[in-house]
Order: sequence, then structure tokens, then C-alpha cells
Amino acid sequence: MSVSSALEARPTIRSATRTPTPLRIRWVNHASYVLTARDVRLITDPWLFGSAFNNGWDLISETQFSLDDFREITHIWFSHEHPDHFAPPVLKAIDPAVRAKITVLFQETKDHKVLDFCDALGFNVQELRNHRWHALAPGLRVLCGKVPFYDSWLLVETRGLKILNTNDCVVDGEAIAGDIVRHTGTVDVLLTQFSYANWIGNPADRELREESAREKLERVKIQVSTFRPTFTVPFASFVYFSHEENRYMNDAINSIERAHNFIRRETNTTPVVLYPGDQWDIGCDPARQNAMALDAYRRDYDLAAKPFRKTSSVALEELCRLGQEYVARITSKNNALIMALLALPPLRHFETVTFQVTDLDRVLAFDFKRGLRVVEDGSAAAQMSLSSESLAFLLKFDWGFDTLLVNGRFRTSPRDYRRVMKTFYIGPLNSTGRYLHPRTLVDRDFVLRALRKLRR
Repeated sequence: MSVSSALEARPTIRSATRTPTPLRIRWVNHASYVLTARDVRLITDPWLFGSAFNNGWDLISETQFSLDDFREITHIWFSHEHPDHFAPPVLKAIDPAVRAKITVLFQETKDHKVLDFCDALGFNVQELRNHRWHALAPGLRVLCGKVPFYDSWLLVETRGLKILNTNDCVVDGEAIAGDIVRHTGTVDVLLTQFSYANWIGNPADRELREESAREKLERVKIQVSTFRPTFTVPFASFVYFSHEENRYMNDAINSIERAHNFIRRETNTTPVVLYPGDQWDIGCDPARQNAMALDAYRRDYDLAAKPFRKTSSVALEELCRLGQEYVARITSKNNALIMALLALPPLRHFETVTFQVTDLDRVLAFDFKRGLRVVEDGSAAAQMSLSSESLAFLLKFDWGFDTLLVNGRFRTSPRDYRRVMKTFYIGPLNSTGRYLHPRTLVDRDFVLRALRKLRR
């Protein structure tokens, strides 16, 4: 559809008392909703319960969608593998007979890990090839696009309407937004993240978090300017940092009310705010529903009433064992020569990193030659301070360092952050099916994005 045709096809805001459109969104929670269109009932990123990111995040509001409600679902789409989007405990809790009637949709990946997992649970699976249309039913099709390093967006098109879900995709400039709009054209409904979702400084660095919160809203503005939606649904930020070690990170998060007001004031799109259990017929005036949802969320954003999780210590011997396993795992999957070259000046990747393990009151050092070891005299200046539980998670899973950066359960300086990043980025890289190998180095877009991330 051309840009002009897409604009002509947009719905105008109409009163909720008139005949509603057959397209409906039922709000589940956070980044999850059910889109009902024709014979398709598509749920996105269903994280319904429990914590995420190693006890670092919890949902702001209680989910109303039950496991029995999956009986009505025809398709599940996962945007990426982060646990607030792809939640294995939820999938395992669905009745096996129900799983067999649901098709899981996921982006094209090198390792097929997500779809293989879902296939083993008894779901039907369908890989969405990058920038290729896929029909889910007569008159309804979807287009999925990948954004480095692991995110993806989804465009649903039916009856002349376009619904774009960009979730956590880092659309932090007009160039990136322009890359996406070349495939999607302008849209009618945009759903996008509205607050920061990773470590931003130590407790004293509130100004950094305030700046990051403002920048997130500017990203929304860039997307609205580019995609020109009639309606914008701020989502994928209905969480709070829920551990005693990271609770300070909540001091500058964007509330949904702030996001709603920003969209009304700074853009020419209509904000739509939905509370768990709400339903919105696409095209209906959301003003009354917004007011009720915002009132409900005000109560939920009272974090003084929220529970915060505590640390469970891990023994020193277990940490050292995990360190040895991490070295063996990483070095077995990556090219030793490339690792050695990257370690040389001026790049200096994979340098020794020292940790102050707070609950054990010990200083530990890690490198790829000796693994994790105790610094006996305690004289080494630590690059990062964290609990034994967080260090164990970092070493136990390839994605452990990525989890740590998201949950913010640590303290470090900007300079030391870069050093730690340049040593441990290889784990999350491997978790996406990419390795330090000559083939990886010829992927121009990936290399440029990686260099940009490492320079931060």
C-alpha cells in the first residue's frame, strides 16, 4: 500500500457508542495483548506472572489473563528472547492439549532456539523470514523485521489497517526509524516502549536516569513522526525494579501517566492507555478508557507498597566452579586467534576483571586463562560490586551478563563499565547464535552495531 493510500485508509476517531470495528485489542500486561481480527486471536509476548531478569523485575500490575484463556488463542508472537517477552514458565504452564492448537511465530534466527523449544513443548511453530509477508488467515498478514542484536518488530495488516509493534527495538534516531518505515509505510496504530529498561548509573546518578527517561520519550516522538499513527499505545514498560539491590533505579522511571501526557502534548497522535483486562475496539475514542486506566495505574505505581526481593548467597567454591565452566564454554565456541587479536592494544578486550562480592565480603578476579579466583590480599581495586547471586548468574548462563545489565543489580563507574563490557559481551553474543568467527566479521551491519555499543 502506498503512503497516500495508507493515510486514506486510516480510521478517524469515532464515538464508542457507534458500531465498533471488528479489530479489537484485549490488554494482558506489560508487552502483551491479544489482537482479535477475523478468525485470528494473536497474543504477543505473554509474561503473565513471576519475576524476570534474575529477580530484578516484577510487573507493576496484576495480570487478569488466565492460563485457561489460552484456549481461545490461535497464535503467539515473541518479539525476542528476553524473559519479560519470552517467558518459558508461562509456556510450560499452558495445558498440553491447548498448546497443540496454537502456532508460535518468531523471527528468523541462526540457532532456531526459541522455535525448537516451543516445538518440543508441543506448539506448532512458524519462522518469520525477515521482511517477508506471511498470511495468517485470508485477508490478514504479518511482516516481521529484525533489529540488532536480537529484537524484532511486527506489522499486522488487515482490512486496510496497519498495526505496528516495535516493543523494545532501539529506534533512537530517524535513520533507524527510516529503515523500518521503508518496509512498513505509515501505520494506523503504533505500540512502543516508554521508559528505560536497563542499568543507568549508581544510586547517586539520578540525573543520568532522568536524562534516559526523557530520551525514551523522545524516541516515541521520533517514531510517531516517522510512522504517523492515528493512535499510539505506550507499552512494554509496565515493570518496576524489584530487588533491594536495584530499587533505587525506580527513582526516575516514566510512569504511564507521564508517557500519556507527553504523547498528547508533543505529538499529533492519540494516546491509548490500557489496563490489564481492558478491551479497545480499534478506532474508538479512547478518552474515557484512558482516564479509568490511568486512575488504576496511579495506585499501582505506589512502589512503597510493593514487595522487594532479597539476595540468596552462593558459596565461594560454587562461584569458582562456575568460573571454570564459563571459560571452557566460551573458549570452545569462539575462535582463539580472533580472541587473542582482540585482546591486544589498542582494543584490549578480555582483560582481567575484579569483583567486590558484597555478601561474601571477598574480592574475586576473572580472566580467560585462570577463570575466577580469590584475590587473597584484597588490594586489587574492583571494577564492579555485586552479590554472589548475580555473579553466579553471569557465569552460569551465556546471557547472564545481558541479564545483569538489564536488572542493574551492581555498581560500577563508567570507565570500569566499559572494561567489564569488553570482557563479558561474548556471552550474550553467543546466546544469540553468533560467535567470534571469521564469518561473523563479514556481517557489516552487525559489526558496526557492535562497535557502536562497545564505544558507549
